[in-house]
Amino acid sequence: MDVPMDQTPVQTQETSKVSIAHGPYPLAKMLRTIPVLAVKDMRASLAFWEDVLGFERIIETSKDGMPDTVHLARDQVEVICRSVDALPPGELPYSISTVRVEVANLQALIPRLAQAGFGSGAEGNGLPSVFEIPVNAPGGHRIVLAQIHQA
Repeated sequence: MDVPMDQTPVQTQETSKVSIAHGPYPLAKMLRTIPVLAVKDMRASLAFWEDVLGFERIIETSKDGMPDTVHLARDQVEVICRSVDALPPGELPYSISTVRVEVANLQALIPRLAQAGFGSGAEGNGLPSVFEIPVNAPGGHRIVLAQIHQA
């Protein structure tokens, strides 16, 4: 879409104005990002997201009675777990090394993590502005649970 340099596009709920070297251009407004995790063991991954972190399934597709893609949500956070077996032939698994999830009260999750065998996490990272606990989730994904401390 060409926008003359002397005209400023109208900003609506569907667009946001981003300044680029060549001038302002209307772009589609970004609403959210949802990580898609390729998982080898769907049962273990779902147990982590549902039983430990309290997420709920909002969309699920199955093949041969076993979930192959599950969209999970809790509060305003969403994640999609997709079985590597569900990928079309020749498609490489998704590559996400770390997913960071900000939580309101990280201390409340520590007992659940410990009970599920993910360590106590009580030591965190020791930073004054943010408390983070890294967790190696089933499927090989690193999940960093973080609580921001307000100044």
